[in-house]
Amino acid sequence: MGDEKFSSAGVGYHDHNWGDAPIKSLIHHWYWGRAEVGDFTVIAANITAAEKYGYTPQIQFLLAKDGDVLADDERAVTFSIDQVQVNEATGKPVADIVKYEARNGDNRYVVTFERMKTILQSRFIDDAPPEQRAQLQESGEDGAYLRFTGYVTVEHFVNENRVALEKGEALWELMYFGHAITPPQ
Repeated sequence: MGDEKFSSAGVGYHDHNWGDAPIKSLIHHWYWGRAEVGDFTVIAANITAAEKYGYTPQIQFLLAKDGDVLADDERAVTFSIDQVQVNEATGKPVADIVKYEARNGDNRYVVTFERMKTILQSRFIDDAPPEQRAQLQESGEDGAYLRFTGYVTVEHFVNENRVALEKGEALWELMYFGHAITPPQ
């Protein structure tokens, strides 16, 4: 920056959303996470469409090992949540267990995020300028953002025999653009 030089080493990830419509008009909520665990890299999201699109879920998933892609066909991935309770600060349902299961031929991969701590819980209305809060309350604004830490486990099965297991720390999020809906279990 300017005349100053900075160096770093490590793993990076760039994320950017592009679109020509307000995201709230398209998406109701999402779980999104990324992790490096052992030799595995995981990028996983379950995006639930807005009500006008029937709350249709869409999965984004990539699992790689040592840079080689093992699974990235979202049609072969299932998403599930477990141990759901309502977060008091936001009123949103939050899962302690978020799981993605991918199949690729005889290979099955199970990626499980296990929440240990909520490190950020924010309601959009609370971050709005005071002069806009009353208007947002009248409109029913109910968006919220939560960020979690915990563990991610990656399991690899070949013909249903587990051949690899890695566990490490992870960070992931839950973004809500509207009122909570009853999540599928």
